[in-house]
Amino acid sequence: MKAGNFVSAYRDYRNKAVFPVIVAAVCDEPCRGNCPVDVEMRLLERAAVAYAEDRSPERFRLPSREGRVAIIGGGLSGLACALRLAAKRYDVAIFERDGTIGGSVKDLLPESVVLDEIEKQFANLDFALETGREIKDLGLLDAGAYDAAYIAAGAGGDNFGLFEAWNPQSLATARAGVFLGGRIAGGSHVSAIAQGLTAAVSVETYLKTRSMAGMRESWHIHECRIKPLENKEGVRPVAPRNGVSYSKEEASEEAGHCLNCDCLVCRDSCEFMKETGLTPRMIEVNASSERGPITRNSNRLIASCALCGHCEAVCDFDASVEKAMRRGKKMLFEENGFPPAYHDFYLRDMQDAMGASFLFRMAPGSEKATYLFFPGCQAPKDSPEYVLRPYRYMLENDPDTALMLACCGVPALFAGDIAGMGGVHKAIREAVRTAGNPTLVLACATCAKTFREFLPDMKFISIYEYMREKGLPEETKRPAGEWALFDPCSSRKFPSMQDAVRDLLEAAGTRFGELPENRSRALCCGQGGHIYAANPNLSRKFTAAATTQSALPYLTYCSNCRNFFLMAGKQATYLLDSFFGIEPPVRPPHLAERDLNRKKSKADALCEFWREADAGQGGLADAPGAMVFVGFSDAILRKADSLLITEDEIRDVIVSAEAGMDYLEMPEKGLRLASKRIGLLTVWAEYRPTETGFEAVNAYCHRIDFSLGRK
Repeated sequence: MKAGNFVSAYRDYRNKAVFPVIVAAVCDEPCRGNCPVDVEMRLLERAAVAYAEDRSPERFRLPSREGRVAIIGGGLSGLACALRLAAKRYDVAIFERDGTIGGSVKDLLPESVVLDEIEKQFANLDFALETGREIKDLGLLDAGAYDAAYIAAGAGGDNFGLFEAWNPQSLATARAGVFLGGRIAGGSHVSAIAQGLTAAVSVETYLKTRSMAGMRESWHIHECRIKPLENKEGVRPVAPRNGVSYSKEEASEEAGHCLNCDCLVCRDSCEFMKETGLTPRMIEVNASSERGPITRNSNRLIASCALCGHCEAVCDFDASVEKAMRRGKKMLFEENGFPPAYHDFYLRDMQDAMGASFLFRMAPGSEKATYLFFPGCQAPKDSPEYVLRPYRYMLENDPDTALMLACCGVPALFAGDIAGMGGVHKAIREAVRTAGNPTLVLACATCAKTFREFLPDMKFISIYEYMREKGLPEETKRPAGEWALFDPCSSRKFPSMQDAVRDLLEAAGTRFGELPENRSRALCCGQGGHIYAANPNLSRKFTAAATTQSALPYLTYCSNCRNFFLMAGKQATYLLDSFFGIEPPVRPPHLAERDLNRKKSKADALCEFWREADAGQGGLADAPGAMVFVGFSDAILRKADSLLITEDEIRDVIVSAEAGMDYLEMPEKGLRLASKRIGLLTVWAEYRPTETGFEAVNAYCHRIDFSLGRK
């Protein structure tokens, strides 16, 4: 409106107020008391309605959804809920006991004004309306005709005995699938509309998950939660010259007085929000809405949040972009709207961790376990020593300690594949139950975060808490020099783990200091949310923000953090290197080396502790065409790593091309060019024949399916 765009102002207003003509007329301006410049909100709202040349309702082109919803009461609250659900193509039926809809607001405004506005906003929606019918019981739910209901029967209306256990935030009642709100719960006509919008979100959440908790972001907030800025210039509201309403010029002038009060601590400390310019409020609204720009038009955007929780840690009001984004990812995955390219690599990695590389064994000679060592899925890919040495140490202290090499399921969570994560957790539960429900000893903070939320009955501690109790291993070596301690972002809600790390470093005589952003405010290393595949440039910005906090080399207790820092040229060491006398790497292993390390972790553990051979043990020798020599420079392997493709896949392309003579000659370069579809990947390789085989010169890939669908 400040720029004179009244159509956009009207649309924004309509999206919030639902029935803008009605709200502009009856709103009691509850927000105005918190405004430091006393902006004339009611006059601005009326100007948005009066001067918008295009007030046509939105048209939605969405597929029908499963779920029938009964709206009991055709007042503003029930209608607001019905409009939102009908817009999302749920089967909605409105029951109104009077002969017309609109409710008690018709006592304040002419009935024609109310009905015209309702008709306009519902113009493009399908719904059922039955007037003159009073619902006297909830038998329509008992009969299975409807899956959920919203009771909005108006002031003094029947609450069906459900008000006593009513939740004023989610609007849930004690009865599954039934929500209650609006004037029946007290409040103004405007707050009744707000509760109708909350009810729509809570009903949809119930239909999808059978949870009555709703979504926190949709809860009606009665007070201003943003600290207003100071009105330093003594700005006063614009008085309309006619004493009644604003002209366009007056409205634009008054809108310009807005100080845009907002708390941007989270945005200013988050690379994702700085890059997008979004605030948690904008993200939370849009990530759960099919109409929102995040879920429908910018899938890369929703895949670019690190899901690290830093915004919640620095926010005085518990704003959580992580939770909103995870809901958005889940919605997209279930609707096949999330590009597989963003999570394919990580899901395949999880499948390997839970398949060929999975291992669960009781300690030799034991039938039950006191502890179960769970190193996670990534540290074994860096070195088998991260499995073997800690497990030897634990067997020395607790000879009945079991071992599990598996994944915590977080790749599926990051991909929105909640069912896939559930399958992982089922396998873990069964193994833990077999072991007698021991305490898990975790080497990975991300595993701890995942288990706490999704396996709350699972007992676990970090390996650092275990070592603090049992004593440092004999192999412990103090890293020379002075270091800065980097807390992994997933450790932010585990102060005991963080304390144990510091106690162990002090016990080892390590010279270390704290970073500006530490403990609960720890930054993401760039790997969080598996954003690298979707937005590698933003991932590198996260890494840069983390590594530039101090010129000192870093100590960290996450192997992924260590790897990302090394790739960025930052000297960093994984704490298990120091505590177990493991030679720290100068560079992270290449992807093929990491795959081999995971196989070796399982095979070496079986051999050393159980004297078994791994029948599924394989390595580079088992890769397609492995007997054909293909040379790779470190530069080519680094590029392949950055593209999330392995030398095995590049070798497969070359061997397959040569076997079928299926390649293009590049005589001016003396090279051959070939490609092959490997799962979702199409890998391309430029290579040249040599006396001993072939030499890979370049590689690239895409994760796009160009095939045409059947008619």
